[in-house]
Amino acid sequence: MKHPVRTLALLALTSLAPAQAAPASPSLPSGLVGSWLFGSLGTIGYTNTRTGEWQNASSTGELVTIRADGRYERTRMLVMTTYSCTSRLHIYEKGTVSVSGTQLRYQPQEGVNQGYTCSPSNGWRTTTLSPESYTLALGKDSAGRPQLTLHSDKATYQYRPYQP
Repeated sequence: MKHPVRTLALLALTSLAPAQAAPASPSLPSGLVGSWLFGSLGTIGYTNTRTGEWQNASSTGELVTIRADGRYERTRMLVMTTYSCTSRLHIYEKGTVSVSGTQLRYQPQEGVNQGYTCSPSNGWRTTTLSPESYTLALGKDSAGRPQLTLHSDKATYQYRPYQP
């Protein structure tokens, strides 16, 4: 029996269908609709989709697809190594997104938050995800390319359009 093994990036990307060309919801700015990438999601690591275990993942980033009807899918991954301790975090969620003025709010309806600190035996997995709010800015980067900036009280994230 073959064990289904995919790269994490391919798993993340294949679960995110391209945004439809339909007009944006009245509550969403039209420039927000599409797929956005922060950081990078490489193809070096992979997840065994049968067991859910990671193998040699080495990417840090987020990929979010926002659809015109207000639905979104979001995949985040963080790998951090300090000396001989590698910690991993993977969050996948989907739900609805809304914009009011300059405030963007993700309202997850389903997903998973899983990871470990230093060893898979120090792992966790939960399907409880909380809403998140950010200050939204759509603009251009220094080269004139579209840029999405999300700001919270903890950090500022700058996304570029993702083209599969």
